[in-house]
Amino acid sequence: MRIVSEAQINDKSKDDVFTKFLAVMQISHFLLGIIIRAGQRREAVLLEVGVAGFVGCAVATYLLNLWTPKGVATRTILVEFAGEPPEDVRALITRKPPSN
Repeated sequence: MRIVSEAQINDKSKDDVFTKFLAVMQISHFLLGIIIRAGQRREAVLLEVGVAGFVGCAVATYLLNLWTPKGVATRTILVEFAGEPPEDVRALITRKPPSN
């Protein structure tokens, strides 16, 4: 079995730094505006409350997916057989996932 190094996995990561920077700047500007208005004792509009909820969900999703490789377009073969694979391996490959 071929061992895949962490460097090979990280090499497949295609994170876009500019897009992340832009998103962080927009979120920071939005939250700073809400904080400043709260300091002035002004109310937040319902739209802003909804956007703040979406921002929270987006940040949580980003943090949960932080360590997953993105944009993997090539496959890495871990096991290669000369000829037909054994019956038990073939059964695993052709097995359909259980239906709920």
